[in-house]
Amino acid sequence: MAPPDAASLARWRDRWSGRSLSSIEREEIRAYVADLSQRGTSSRALERERWLLQSYFRWALSCGWIQSNPAAELDRPRPSARERAVVWTPSEQKRLLEACRGRPATSRYLLPLVLTSLKTGLRLGHAANLEWRHIDLLRARVTIPAGETFCGREIQTSLDLDLQRCFGALLPLAGKSPLGRTRVFGAAGLPEWKDRADLHAVKAAFRLARHRAGIPHGGFDSLRLTFVHNCAMACVPIDYPFRVGDWDDPALVKRIYAQHEARRSSR
Repeated sequence: MAPPDAASLARWRDRWSGRSLSSIEREEIRAYVADLSQRGTSSRALERERWLLQSYFRWALSCGWIQSNPAAELDRPRPSARERAVVWTPSEQKRLLEACRGRPATSRYLLPLVLTSLKTGLRLGHAANLEWRHIDLLRARVTIPAGETFCGREIQTSLDLDLQRCFGALLPLAGKSPLGRTRVFGAAGLPEWKDRADLHAVKAAFRLARHRAGIPHGGFDSLRLTFVHNCAMACVPIDYPFRVGDWDDPALVKRIYAQHEARRSSR
């Protein structure tokens, strides 16, 4: 696995190769970070990316290669206490899915999207921006190419029977559109912004569903941590959530497995 910093450098190369440092403007840096956020990159990973950008341009400034630092004033996310990632109990998971099922008609995408993240551990940005080219129903798997992941490596995750039925039901909604580049949840009403899933609108709909379910805390990242918890409960080796998750902080996965092992040993 390539280190996170190497993946960052590869993204910078893809975006700005052939450009002089002095030609890169502040708004381009902001747009780059906003694009990472739209992909569902975690707050921790975004903070690391900001630090790398600021450190690199400070170094370039000290070398006299640029006259000002375009990454000097990048905004930092401040997730509310209610939206910090937690692990949900089986009862809470069931209530959340029921609340998504009872969503407004304009949010038909929410149940299959939440179910996808809960069953696969995919980031919000990956799950919301799934296209039919990522889905192989015959082999029951999802593949995210290395160029589309934060860690810079390909991710493959399997589809259980619930998700196979879910995607099978969504397939006819794609109609006559060319399936390769068609967004999986688009025909179910997934909101879009600048030709990508509108993650802000998705999070707002998700918060309403969480509130209807009577769950006071947790954001969309809680689905990923709950996926890890469910894997630990099912005695799935820790290698699996590591392999299928685009984790910027692997310590979270280790902590959940360690807590589960400690509870099991104390019985």
